[in-house]
Amino acid sequence: ALQLEKAETAALLENLTNPVLDTSITEEMVAAADAAIGRELFDDHCGASCHSTGDDVKAGGFGPHLWFLEGKVVGTVDPEFGYSVDFRGLQMTWDIHLLDRFMYSWGSVFPGARKFTYPVWKSEDRARMIAYLRSLPAR
Repeated sequence: ALQLEKAETAALLENLTNPVLDTSITEEMVAAADAAIGRELFDDHCGASCHSTGDDVKAGGFGPHLWFLEGKVVGTVDPEFGYSVDFRGLQMTWDIHLLDRFMYSWGSVFPGARKFTYPVWKSEDRARMIAYLRSLPAR
């Protein structure tokens, strides 16, 4: 009988259940994307119920606020949030490419991370969501 390690089994299941990343997001795609539609998509993908994006830091749910996310080190965006071990201490910086991959398959970017949402399959939708996040005021 074929014996697979746990990680190999998870990788096989991921490949079977998730299509290949359709395209990488570009700056041009985000610049052309509709941030208003991005907000609706964000809200549909656990956004507003999990994360604060408005004027009140405490208005969001149980996730960290997402103001001015790009350019910040993963796990440091919201200093008042108790990030999981999987996020603390990472030396990765949020940029358009990491956001793209995270929205598509957060579990493959940060295995074991706690997040309760489904993937954003379409690159156009990920570009719209990134456009929305970029439209938030800096804090």
